[in-house]
Amino acid sequence: RYDQKEILSRDREQSSFPVPGTGVTRGSSATPRGRFIFVDPNTNNELDLTLTNGLSGRPVYNPANPASGGFQDFTGADRFNFSQFNLLLTPSKRTGLFGQVRVELTDNTTWYLKTLYNTRESTNQAAPEPIFVGPGAGTGGLADTISIDRTNPFNPFGFTLDANSNFVFIGRRPIEGGPRIYQQDVDTWYISTGLEGSLDVGNGLFWDLNYVNSENKAEQVFYGSYNIARIARALGPVSQCTAPCVPLDLFGGPGTITPEMLSYIQYVGVDRSANNLEMISANISGDLFDLPAGALAFAAGYEHREQDGFFQPDAVTVSGESNGVPSLPTSGKYDVNEYYAELAIPVLSDTA
Repeated sequence: RYDQKEILSRDREQSSFPVPGTGVTRGSSATPRGRFIFVDPNTNNELDLTLTNGLSGRPVYNPANPASGGFQDFTGADRFNFSQFNLLLTPSKRTGLFGQVRVELTDNTTWYLKTLYNTRESTNQAAPEPIFVGPGAGTGGLADTISIDRTNPFNPFGFTLDANSNFVFIGRRPIEGGPRIYQQDVDTWYISTGLEGSLDVGNGLFWDLNYVNSENKAEQVFYGSYNIARIARALGPVSQCTAPCVPLDLFGGPGTITPEMLSYIQYVGVDRSANNLEMISANISGDLFDLPAGALAFAAGYEHREQDGFFQPDAVTVSGESNGVPSLPTSGKYDVNEYYAELAIPVLSDTA
């Protein structure tokens, strides 16, 4: 049994920032204070704003002076240092068992059995999952099409951020939802059995018959992710956000996404996968007879192998409603027949 303890990225100088020696300038544009890129229809100016650090109360947007009222221009110094939450080394518990038995059935025949079992429990952690919405999100999914309606009670701009016209991008890091947690349980087992022996033919032949069966199964449960379809509803017209929908606040800064909002947009996901292998093989080799330059040796064998597997993402991911790239379930199998034959014919001897 092996127990690996965690190491946090922030506990090592070289991993405490996304790129060593660059501070937060290589961090994420999705921050707890938010990044808001849009075109103001009042002035037709494209703006790139964030909230001022330590803002108390609600921001107030002024088209005549956008970088005021709790807003400021976004710069590299406003980026988010996600390394403070990430793990440098993932904690895990691994247990392995191995057994082997060999029994001589006759002077020339042996039966063997080998078994292996391994289980791993691990928990990874990453920074709170960012929420990117708007055409600039670049997810290729629903997030790119989201608009933020002017009737959203937390929209400070007084106009709709329309994905088809004036809306570019919002990046908000909801630290209120906690870090992303990925719990993995992986089980692997293997069994191999067969016969091996020798034949008193020629100068002696060696043979073996083998059967192998193994399986790897994994389940990953992840916490701290978001349902983008629910986010779209919570940012849309308030008249369409009826219970259980809760209007979402992306504009108030750290601490303004409430437990009720999180309860509506967060979900616990489960991914499952498995791979199976089954194989039979037979081999024979040895020296057939002697030639003037040495023994004529040969080897031949056959192997049949069948493999199958599947990956089943969480239902929210399959539906395209996860806050990320959609993924579909997949499965497949194949089988292989392989043969080989070899001869080693000595031609010369004592040529040195």
